[in-house]
Amino acid sequence: MSSTLATQPAPVVASQATLWGHQALQPGPVTARWQALDRDSSVLHQPHWLAGADAAFDELYESTDWRSMRRPMYDRIVDVPRLIATERRGAVRKGTALDTIVAGVEALLGVTADHIGLNLYRTGADSVTWHRDRIGRQRDWSVIALVSLGGPRTLSVRPWSGSQRRAASRHYALASGDLLVMAGACQRDWEHAVLKTAAAAPRISLALRSRQFPQGPLFQHVGVPPLMV
Repeated sequence: MSSTLATQPAPVVASQATLWGHQALQPGPVTARWQALDRDSSVLHQPHWLAGADAAFDELYESTDWRSMRRPMYDRIVDVPRLIATERRGAVRKGTALDTIVAGVEALLGVTADHIGLNLYRTGADSVTWHRDRIGRQRDWSVIALVSLGGPRTLSVRPWSGSQRRAASRHYALASGDLLVMAGACQRDWEHAVLKTAAAAPRISLALRSRQFPQGPLFQHVGVPPLMV
C-alpha cells in the first residue's frame, strides 16, 4: 500500500528493540488484575502481552497506508499531531501481524472488533489530547483495547469532570507489546490522553472497539466493576 511517511518529518529518536520484541508473534496470557477507577469503570494493563511486538511494529510501519489529517480547533484549522489509519475487521488480511494481534484481543474480550484504529506517533511531539471515545459517550458501558508497539509512551486517564481531576488521574507507562483495556463507563465518565513529551521513539497504537457485550475470559472475574448490561 502507498504511504505518506515519506512526506513526514523523520523520527528524531531511534527505536530501541526489546528483549522479546523480535520473537515469533504470539499473544500471551493475562495475569494482571483489573484496577477500578470508580464503581462503574475499570482499566487493565498487561505488560509484555505480545511477544514479537517490535517485528509487528516494523511490518505495520511499512505496510499501513498512513495519512495525515486536519481538524478545526477554535478559530483555525490545525494538523492532527500523528498519522492515522483505519481498517475494517473484514478487510484485514489473514496471516498478517494485524490479524494475529486482533484475533488475540478478540479471544480475550469475547467480541468481534467493529474496526481497528491505528495511530503512528513519530516523535515526542506527536500526541492525542484529552478526549472520550465516541463509542462510549452515550452508553453505560463499552470496551476499548489498546495494543502498543514500538517506543514507550504514557497514557493518562482522568475524570471527565469535577474539581479533583488532577488528583484522581492515573498514568500507565505502555511499552512495546503492552495491552491496555478500558471497560465499563470509562468513555462516559473518564477521558484519556497521550501527551507530548520532550523526546520519544516512534510508536504505533492499535485501538480495537466493539459494541458487543464482552463474553471472553477477561470478563469472568467476580466483582469487576464495569460489567453493567
